[in-house]
Amino acid sequence: MTALPLSPKPLPKPPSKPSPAKRKNTKAIGDYFEQQAVEFLQAQGLTIIARNYHAIDAKKIGEIDIIATSSQTVRGRAQNTLIFVEVRARKQMTHAQFATSLETITPTKRRRIIAAAEHFLQQSPKFAEYDCRFDVVAFDVDEKGVSVPQWIVAAFLAY
Repeated sequence: MTALPLSPKPLPKPPSKPSPAKRKNTKAIGDYFEQQAVEFLQAQGLTIIARNYHAIDAKKIGEIDIIATSSQTVRGRAQNTLIFVEVRARKQMTHAQFATSLETITPTKRRRIIAAAEHFLQQSPKFAEYDCRFDVVAFDVDEKGVSVPQWIVAAFLAY
């Protein structure tokens, strides 16, 4: 009796893109946390001037979740700051090998946010004299679904 060679069946390829239902759910979750971040930032005294800003030139440059302003008086002078905010939400994992929501902002993502901010400033010259910074509002959701916003001021620099 001769054994026939086994030809393993190829594994099905994972879908390259999430299903429409999963994308819709992911967007709804993202919208929820962006709204939570807006309410949190407004409670801290920031003025929201834009949400989901898409920088599009000849190609899509990037997107900024929230653009806000802050005005303070320092030594008798008004100091205006334009704040570009990235919102991140992620389930907390008990294992150390999983990244927190803040750690998911890759160098590529930072470059895209910075490029989108530059695009915004080119399109909005009235903010040319404002100081600028890049903040993150992160939500790490625990197993009970509870999350507290973590506001990281000047989370990264444009260089």
